[in-house]
Amino acid sequence: MKAAARFILLFVIFVIAFVLPSIILPIPLTQRSSATASLMLFLLLLVDLLSITYLIRRLSLWGIKLFLAVVLVFFGLQTLMTQIETWYFRKAMPAINDEVLMKLFVNPLITAIIFIPVAIWILGKWRPTGNHANQQQPILKSKWKALIALSVAYVVIYFFYGHYVAWQFEAVRMFYSGSPKLHGFFEQFQITLHQHDLILPFQSPGGFYGYSLGCL
Repeated sequence: MKAAARFILLFVIFVIAFVLPSIILPIPLTQRSSATASLMLFLLLLVDLLSITYLIRRLSLWGIKLFLAVVLVFFGLQTLMTQIETWYFRKAMPAINDEVLMKLFVNPLITAIIFIPVAIWILGKWRPTGNHANQQQPILKSKWKALIALSVAYVVIYFFYGHYVAWQFEAVRMFYSGSPKLHGFFEQFQITLHQHDLILPFQSPGGFYGYSLGCL
């Protein structure tokens, strides 16, 4: 099958796998449809598909092991690391009840479980073929040092980006804190730690996924 035809087939299957969970487990939230929103959704699906196909082709794994690895990395980065923010800051989002929160985690997982094995089969990596003896080795070999370093780096980037980009918008400050006041970085950092004393250990698992990417 030609590469273009294979990619189009994968995209169609991915769209079906993306829509199906929303039909089975609809999320009761009001959503506005527009041309811009449709374009953004198309780009999101395209980027997701490119990410999945990259992981499948890049990893020197096959079959079930490849399936589990791609689900772990893709679902963890795309859904887990974003939606745990929704869970942690639920007080700022009254529309997110237990049902909605559960579906925000479950629906993407269903999509991944449906689509990824099909993609592995279409891309020809369900069974080893040819000479695959030269397995790629992880770039980061000292696991614990890498995990610690990447966890610290993730937390630093999280707070610096959050303050100097997102927190510069008054609407964001009002949404999360209820106050329009813009404090300095260190003052706001102290306020955040006082209000959310578990946020540092809560954000540290980002290092695990950073290490996962470093091993690709």
